[in-house]
Amino acid sequence: MAACGALGSPEATACGEVVREGWGAMRSFIAAAGASKKPANFPADCMPLLAPAQAAMKKAGDAVRRGDWECHQKTVSEGLQCLSWLVVVPAPREVIESYVGGQDFWANKIRVKYKKTDPKHVAYCDTSARAASRTDGPGAATRTPFSAAVGSRS
Repeated sequence: MAACGALGSPEATACGEVVREGWGAMRSFIAAAGASKKPANFPADCMPLLAPAQAAMKKAGDAVRRGDWECHQKTVSEGLQCLSWLVVVPAPREVIESYVGGQDFWANKIRVKYKKTDPKHVAYCDTSARAASRTDGPGAATRTPFSAAVGSRS
C-alpha cells in the first residue's frame, strides 16, 4: 500500500506489507476456487489454501503494540479479519461489515488525531477503507469463492 509507505515509518510499512500478503492470499484462494469444484468437506479440505490468509490475519494481530502506531496497526488488524468471508457459507454481508466497522473505529481515531496536522494519515485511512470495502461487492451476501467463480459446478 502506497499510503503506508508514504507515512515513512517501519511500522506503517509493515502494515502495508501485511495487507498486501492478506489480499494476495485472498486472490490466490479465489483463483483456486474458480478453477475447482467445491470440496465435499468444505472448508476443512481448503485449509492448506487458506493458510496464507490466516497467517496474514495473525501477523496483523500480533503486530499491534502500544504507541504512536497502535491505531494504524489495529486498523489493519480489524480490516484483515474480513478475509474470514472466504469460509463462511453463504458469505454474509454482516460478517464483513462488522470487521469493516471495527476498522473504521480505529481509522476514525487516526483521522481525528491527524486531520489538521498530517493529511497522509487521513489518506492511509481512506485507502484502508477502500480496500476493505472491495471484499463485499454486489451479491456478496449470497456468494462464496466457489459460487462466484464456478457457478453451477459447486
